[in-house]
Amino acid sequence: MIKATTTLRILCLFCISAWIVVAPCAHAEEGELIWDGKEWVESKPADPGTPRGDLAAIRELIAYAENKDTVKAVDRFLVEHGESPACEEAMNLAGQAMVNRGRYWDAYKWFERQISSYPNGAFFERALDREYLIADAFLDGRKRRAMKIFRVPATDDGVEILTRISIHAPGTKIAERSLLRVADFHFHRAEYAEAVNVYDDFIKSHPQSDRRQYAMLQAAKSFLLSFRGVKWDDATLLDARKRFEVFAQAFPRTAERENIAGILEEIRLTLAHKVYHTGRFYERTKHHQAAAFYYQKVMRQYPDTHWAQSARGRLERLGPIEPTDRTPQAYTALLQTEAKKPPEVAPPSPPKQKDEEERRKGPEPIRLEELTKD
Repeated sequence: MIKATTTLRILCLFCISAWIVVAPCAHAEEGELIWDGKEWVESKPADPGTPRGDLAAIRELIAYAENKDTVKAVDRFLVEHGESPACEEAMNLAGQAMVNRGRYWDAYKWFERQISSYPNGAFFERALDREYLIADAFLDGRKRRAMKIFRVPATDDGVEILTRISIHAPGTKIAERSLLRVADFHFHRAEYAEAVNVYDDFIKSHPQSDRRQYAMLQAAKSFLLSFRGVKWDDATLLDARKRFEVFAQAFPRTAERENIAGILEEIRLTLAHKVYHTGRFYERTKHHQAAAFYYQKVMRQYPDTHWAQSARGRLERLGPIEPTDRTPQAYTALLQTEAKKPPEVAPPSPPKQKDEEERRKGPEPIRLEELTKD
């Protein structure tokens, strides 16, 4: 239901924008003042066969929803008036006609063709805006046609379109919207590594943006959510802590509102749990000196946590431990070396000698229940 509503909203925006742009030009009558891009001039009848006259006919077609005929007319226009600056608007109208027909991928190709042919043209921003709406629809689940028969998911195409928009118009508002749309798309799909990359790209390419604060916070959250637990590497958790600390210093009011202090405290407790868990691992594998090292580390670095209390209890159970000069890295290397060793196999015992009576008996008869066993 939500996707259907979103698609309907996008179609309405496309249609309204097309009507606003095309209708005044399509219905201009002789003697009426129209804007020619530089000034208001009195409209004159356009002669068929001229760029102005044929473009007016194309506007008329799309104004009356003759979308299929609009694209055909644009194809003829580009052949007959290929050197005219009006080709830019003609391509834009063809893209709009394809949108009206629901063929978003074909529409995108028209807009991209327009942008590559007229990168500084009068309809450049309008084409980028249409491309953004197409990409947004793809990310929301709209499929595109393939081989004129199949409809295939187009989320990857949506990401690519938005990325190209940011390249076409670097430093602009629509580039900001495009990058954040891609980053948020990855974030909500739990693709946190990809989300961090795009958020960081946004921060670097738009240092003065008012959305920079949002991107920094989302990147920190992405690192935090990518932490898999105390059994796994804590690199992402440490990155998250660093980013939240930087954010709190840069934006103290927002940090208070977002309870960054509470998040940092949870990270601290998790790191304490991680160190304690490492100690338990070494204790279970009978490397008591390494276990004692980590238990003492918990007590030293996180003395006010319940993990420190648990570590103290484990140390008491271990009893006196002789000091060691081995580092935790040395213990880790030792465990890896031992894990690669082949398991020790006991030598086979010599076969038992049967006595004379057993040899005379011969083999025991097979029991019926053994024959019926699965």
